[in-house]
Amino acid sequence: MSDPLSQLIAEIADQVDEFHAGAKTRAKVRESIIEFIDAEYFTLAPGGRVAVTDGVMSALEADEFFDTEYVGDIIADTFASDEN
Repeated sequence: MSDPLSQLIAEIADQVDEFHAGAKTRAKVRESIIEFIDAEYFTLAPGGRVAVTDGVMSALEADEFFDTEYVGDIIADTFASDEN
């Protein structure tokens, strides 16, 4: 049996089309995932929220959800762009 976070990651990745409001950029989709987790899974600890967000983004990358291929460290680049 898989752990609960893995199940949650798969569930949210399957639903992302329902709540991302047409966003296709990684930053906008990541933002919508964070908002969805905050609203729907507000009891999840902060570390779990980060793990689920990162896991969903990785699952979307693996499923080629985004229009272009991404080369680099998606997590590090996302945080770097947030600091600017």
